[in-house]
Amino acid sequence: MTTAWCILFAGIILDIIFIWAFYQNKYKTILLFKTVSSLMFVILGYLFTLKYQNTLLSWLIVCGLMLGMLGDFFLDAGPVFHQLEKNSFTLGCGTFLFGHLFYIARSLILMKQSSSWIILLYVLNGCIIGGLLIKQMFKVCTPPADVKITGVLYLLVLDFSCFLACGLYFAKAGSAAMAVGTLLFAVSDHMLTYDYFGNTKIRWFHGVLLILYYAAQCCIAFSILG
Repeated sequence: MTTAWCILFAGIILDIIFIWAFYQNKYKTILLFKTVSSLMFVILGYLFTLKYQNTLLSWLIVCGLMLGMLGDFFLDAGPVFHQLEKNSFTLGCGTFLFGHLFYIARSLILMKQSSSWIILLYVLNGCIIGGLLIKQMFKVCTPPADVKITGVLYLLVLDFSCFLACGLYFAKAGSAAMAVGTLLFAVSDHMLTYDYFGNTKIRWFHGVLLILYYAAQCCIAFSILG
């Protein structure tokens, strides 16, 4: 576990540098350190899988973490690679969406193994609440029409992933780390949508959502341990 803690510490340091670079508008530094800090969590998940839980369920998490790293790259690639500038948010959301499909697949496998299908009722109720929150949020956000479609679809998938992981935990069929991780992820990315397209800009918002996001990725990686 010593190696894992060193990787985690390196990820935290890189994240701090990235947040600093964001507020200094150093776009190349932002892209580099954000992508590499996300890589730390991919490595963490990979090591946990090889050493402790070399199973399909663990590899699904690793795939989700890898797509998260790619999504991080796309979200901040626009100012550096100008050909991606118009589509960076859509590409980032799309990549994260596919990452959460891996987490959803893992949760559904756990649900099948535990025969806890009643969880779906709680999940559906949660998604209805999530949908209402998304509807309210877009009353104070004004993204372009094409981006809005992608954003709404992504947030719905994200909320479904979150409520599914939380439902499994309360049914004692899933881990607390995964439940907390997906919950923090959901909070962070709802904040991110407002940070990008909100009618009022809040300077400290981006720093807070990034801290929540990296805490989420950390929890998801550690959920491999059970």
